[in-house]
Amino acid sequence: MDKEASDNWFSADRPISHRGEDRLARRSFAEAIAAAVRGWRGRDSVVIAIHGPWGTGKSSIKNMVVEALKEEKKQPVAIAEFNPWQFGNRDQLAEAFFDEVGTALGRGTEGSQKQRRRVLNRWRRYAGYLTASRKILALVRTPLAIVFVIAAVLVFGASAVNIRILGFLVGLAFLAAAALLHWSARLARAVAQFLEVGVDVGRKSINEVKEELAQELRGLGFPLLIVIDDVDRLTPQETLEIFQLIKANGDLPNIMYLVLFERGAIEKNIEELLKVSGREYVEKIVQVAFDVPIIDRARLKRILFEGLDKALRVDELSERFDKTRWGNLFVGALDPYFETLRQVNRFLSTIAFHISLLRGSGILEVNAIDLIGLEVLRVFEPDVYRALPGCKEALTSVREWNRSGQEQEQRRVLQSLIERTSTERQERVREIIKQLFPPAEWAFGGSQYASGFQERWYRELRVCAPDSFDRYFSFAIPEGDVSQAVIDRLRSLVGDRDGLRQELRSLRDQGLLEVVVDRFEAYKEELPIPQAEPFVTAVFDVGEDLSDDWPGMFEISPAMHALRIIYWFVRREPRPEERARILENAIRNTEGVSLPVRFVSLEEQAANAKDKPRERLLTDEALVTLKQLCVEKLSAAAGNGTLAKARELVMILYRWQEWAGRDAPKAFCAELVQTPQGAVQFVEAFLQRSLSHALGDHVGRERRYINLGVLENFVPWEQIESALSGLDESSLTEKQRVAVAAFRTAVERRRAGKPDLGSGRDDEED
Repeated sequence: MDKEASDNWFSADRPISHRGEDRLARRSFAEAIAAAVRGWRGRDSVVIAIHGPWGTGKSSIKNMVVEALKEEKKQPVAIAEFNPWQFGNRDQLAEAFFDEVGTALGRGTEGSQKQRRRVLNRWRRYAGYLTASRKILALVRTPLAIVFVIAAVLVFGASAVNIRILGFLVGLAFLAAAALLHWSARLARAVAQFLEVGVDVGRKSINEVKEELAQELRGLGFPLLIVIDDVDRLTPQETLEIFQLIKANGDLPNIMYLVLFERGAIEKNIEELLKVSGREYVEKIVQVAFDVPIIDRARLKRILFEGLDKALRVDELSERFDKTRWGNLFVGALDPYFETLRQVNRFLSTIAFHISLLRGSGILEVNAIDLIGLEVLRVFEPDVYRALPGCKEALTSVREWNRSGQEQEQRRVLQSLIERTSTERQERVREIIKQLFPPAEWAFGGSQYASGFQERWYRELRVCAPDSFDRYFSFAIPEGDVSQAVIDRLRSLVGDRDGLRQELRSLRDQGLLEVVVDRFEAYKEELPIPQAEPFVTAVFDVGEDLSDDWPGMFEISPAMHALRIIYWFVRREPRPEERARILENAIRNTEGVSLPVRFVSLEEQAANAKDKPRERLLTDEALVTLKQLCVEKLSAAAGNGTLAKARELVMILYRWQEWAGRDAPKAFCAELVQTPQGAVQFVEAFLQRSLSHALGDHVGRERRYINLGVLENFVPWEQIESALSGLDESSLTEKQRVAVAAFRTAVERRRAGKPDLGSGRDDEED
């Protein structure tokens, strides 16, 4: 992860500070307002409002207006910025308002210092008079209300007063007495402040004090602009407090107000408190109102796309970035979510962070288009997004649902996703789900996809591929899976047998070989034909490390995955003679025996099949040649000791017997079981596994056994028993101990006259 990317994950969602940062072409609008403010010379105050919903850039426009005003020296304007949202409660708002304006007057450079000081003194006296009296009223209002409540209870509820209620009232009186001392001190301070102000102004009335201030303001050679932002974030009572402050001081000359708010929110707050028309109330206070200029959609999309280009590094995505699919998804569903710059910044901040988590070894481990679509749901439709992981089967499965209720259940699950958003947004959410998860289209009247699409979806790292789905929500490669970086590295080594074999064995040591073979099958029809021979040879080399156990009813074994990869790769070569040459050289040069023998055996079965035979890769003559080559390979492996270690020894022995007769395989087995170690290897190869279920079982019971009848095709069981008689079992692996025990159990059954386990006649209770 590079430093530049990590430094730019998040956007603070703050307004711009300078006109040079303007990306939405609003600079001229802000400068026009600034020019109007500089040119105003009215005797009374004027209130200018800028309306706009949250996130449309009101504060950015305000900052550009202020910047433009501060730059102009010939027509100076004193500026006081007041943000009421920064204060804790409405009791502080009036005091904070006067303090902020006073600070602006004291620190300004407009006019002479003497003039500013005189205006400031008048302002402070006026503010002190108002705030001191408001404090007294606020402190007196609450205890008076409590007194009236208690009195009402005592007067009108006297007949209902019982001991319990009386006790409650007594307790309340004690609590009130305890609070009285604290309240008294606050009231005394407020009264003292009020009296002090009164003495200071010669006990003049508020109107006289205000008139003195007005005279000083008229003498100023510059206007005072009071900027009030974030009014729409206040509570209804705080909103009313701000407008009352503006209204109460609206007749002071040479003062202008620039107020920024969302009109709908303010009008609603006014109506809630005063039960009057919020619009008419605001219009009586605001003389000039502007709406935030509408956002140029082209500019907004350019900002979004530039941010995505930077976060995704589009030059690295060419292979898996389908521009047509991106256009369909964005225009068809995502575009309406990006109406403000704030929405764009929120989205870009989080998607850049998640991309950093999913970019393993410089490669994005997911499909960029799908990640964008999911991130839109996560940011703007969180209820829908949170439900997606629990719907994996419905979103990714392509098998046909039966008509007995399963289809209806899956339809209900998918429809419930759409219903998690508001009615007006359901159509766009439905479109996102359809485009991200094609297997779910059928539930919304769309197509139903066959399983053949899954390999393509996995190659493209689509979220609708079951093997890719989880990483989109865990933001990491699941434990036991392989990254796209590993897959791409293997693809780069297709023509390098030694390099590919080394990489595959490294994955074997990490316990990931069988997983990577499974994942690699998705690319079997995209590998370059000229590199078939080294690739097939390398896969044959690691065949002994691939299990032939089938994980489940609908899954195939790792060994079968490898064989399918080889089959489909070679099949793409149109010339039969070239196919034969590739396979012949690979079998002759490989270090493995299991996969070559199994592959040729499957080709022989295809040649002999009468019902629905699959397409053959080889002619009869080529098949004979490959079988003879396998026999030679087995004879050499039997002589150098590698055959005894073959994973699929039983299968190999049967094929060897079919292709070369019984003598050579039996001679090999007889020699192998002459030693205890060889006998253990032999019985381990013949160990079989079965699962049985009883009524009420949730998990099958595993049974390991050896069928002596199968084993006797190659060597008498008595010979094996003799070799195992002196065996030291302390050095055996767990599987070897199980195999030896299973062999001895099979011998006991034979001697007791019972049928062999696995023969179809054995008793499950034995």
